[in-house]
Amino acid sequence: MNASMARCHTWHTAVVLAVVCLLLAACSGSISGTFVNTQDQREYLELKGDGTYYVFVHGVGLTGSYERDGSKLTLKTAQGLAIRADIRGNDLCFEKDESWFSGEVWKRK
Repeated sequence: MNASMARCHTWHTAVVLAVVCLLLAACSGSISGTFVNTQDQREYLELKGDGTYYVFVHGVGLTGSYERDGSKLTLKTAQGLAIRADIRGNDLCFEKDESWFSGEVWKRK
């Protein structure tokens, strides 16, 4: 293989890898976006692409981090509290527990 063909092969491989990476990212189903409480439209949750969130609930704004594991979402507060929800299409369905979100459904805005 001459130098020109080697450069072409390297370029082709790089393009194929970039396309595969983009397709995998698109298929991962990003959860980032804004969700509103179906019981109180003034309350909202913003899931950011960097794994952090901002939530405005009961007149208070809070921040923290989140993790997604398939159809499960876990919000983590700075104090160590973990709040869990099921991801169902465009809805976040929070578990019934002692948190502010207990049993609520939040819809993607």
